[in-house]
Amino acid sequence: MGLFSKKISKRIHPGGTVNWTEYFHGTSSSKSGATVTESTVMGLPAVWAGVNFISTTKAALPLHVHRKTVNGSEIATGHIVDKILSVRPNPYQDPFKFIETCCNFELLTGFCYCEKIYTESGKLSALFPIPTWRVEGPIDHEGERFYRVTLKTGQAKYLPENKMLKIEGPYGGVSILGLMKETFGLSLAIDEFANNFFGQGTNPGVVIKHPKTLTPDGQKKLQTKLRNIYSGLGSSFRLMLLDEGMEAQKLLHSLEENQLIGLKQFQITDVARILNLPPHILKDLSKSSFSNIETQSIELVIYSLLPRVKRYESVFNTFLLEQKDQGEYFVKFNLKGLMRGDDAARAEFYTKMRRLGIYSINDIRRLEDENSIGKIGDQYHISADLIPLDMAGVKSEQKSILKSLVDAPETAFTSKRAEYLPLFVDALQGVVNREVAAIKKNIKSDNFENWLDDFYENLPEVIRQKTETTIKAFSIGCMGGDHRFDVENYMEIFSHRFVNESIDYVLNTANPDALFDNMNRWHESKAQDEAEKMISDLENRFQVIK
Repeated sequence: MGLFSKKISKRIHPGGTVNWTEYFHGTSSSKSGATVTESTVMGLPAVWAGVNFISTTKAALPLHVHRKTVNGSEIATGHIVDKILSVRPNPYQDPFKFIETCCNFELLTGFCYCEKIYTESGKLSALFPIPTWRVEGPIDHEGERFYRVTLKTGQAKYLPENKMLKIEGPYGGVSILGLMKETFGLSLAIDEFANNFFGQGTNPGVVIKHPKTLTPDGQKKLQTKLRNIYSGLGSSFRLMLLDEGMEAQKLLHSLEENQLIGLKQFQITDVARILNLPPHILKDLSKSSFSNIETQSIELVIYSLLPRVKRYESVFNTFLLEQKDQGEYFVKFNLKGLMRGDDAARAEFYTKMRRLGIYSINDIRRLEDENSIGKIGDQYHISADLIPLDMAGVKSEQKSILKSLVDAPETAFTSKRAEYLPLFVDALQGVVNREVAAIKKNIKSDNFENWLDDFYENLPEVIRQKTETTIKAFSIGCMGGDHRFDVENYMEIFSHRFVNESIDYVLNTANPDALFDNMNRWHESKAQDEAEKMISDLENRFQVIK
């Protein structure tokens, strides 16, 4: 302990030990007789399930520092607080474990404390969670405030208030163990009664009536005999044999008569109510159905998880970000993944959001954890035949051409090669894959040439299906409202050339083994080559028209 800590210790904390349970929660004994502490309460299955659900769900949410931009915000990957919260909070914990630990402390004790570690230059470098029961304070001393942390060795460490991150739970950090002590105590007492009923009860719970007065020694022998034979879980429901005119009279009630099963069920409802969780999260499906489970899950996010998340965001924004960053940066959990419905509901939602110009194709793909399709997918459209926002005022005769097309038109011819080449390659790769697979399968057949003619006779329709949308989009992107380019005629010309060149190449290959090797090269490069040819040809045709 340094000189500073010794000075504070003498002035503020002269000595003695602290009863941490009473310090945070008052006395731990409930009226039911059960002792309520963090460890005993976590022994209740419903409490364990609820606390574990909240802490792990919150820990699983993406957490980042965002920077405000003209168009909204973006993740500030280079910000030191983002690195701490999303990459490495401290040398011993990953982000998931860090948030999970903080939530467990906050849920059970009402507070979560983390020591803030700074570099020599004054930059935040790490956050270390501290068990709540080891922290006392804040303590006022000569105009300054400190926290006293009791280490495992029993020594005290004093931290200035600016080096301690404190997250308060609801009601100013009041522990649920203190507020709901009697409720948890009753649940613990019910469990203890059930355990004693099976483990120590003499079943079938009776009083033995003897016709004569027994001596103390006789009473002891009879009691020992009955306990040895009939007491305990393994001895339940044995046949009881009585002699000397003794009678057995039922005294104890069954579990149903004591309403123990109903009380156990009520435990789950009570815990769900305390933790503000729908019962189905605690695996109680007695009042849930397939028709309302999705609604309950969305309500869980809005009414239970959202306030908890906002509490953390507010603390992180206020006490982790430097004052100069607080207007430009903010910390945010991403809850969108939890708001997903089923496939049909998501599809309907995305359709509406895209038609309103709120989501682009790439926005939707990101929400579905799919890769971007390039710049073409970043454009936004409105519901007037899904035309781009900047073309909402074009003439009616031009709108008819734009129907069902994805790309935004331009009034002047501009090369779209870089944007569209991946789309053409993807479209033609489907054609090439079919070619390669079919030829490899039939390469050694006796009627290969006849089969080849039949196969390529049907391939133009496949080419049309695969490339038509991309060609139309490319033509609109390059030529805007000019609809003099005949897409159907061009696809016929392209398909004819593609088929004839492919047939000549196959028939001129020396032998089946060489052709098989050539098919592998086709699979790797033909789609790229054909896509580049197609784009060059189209650009030349567009230039002539313009």
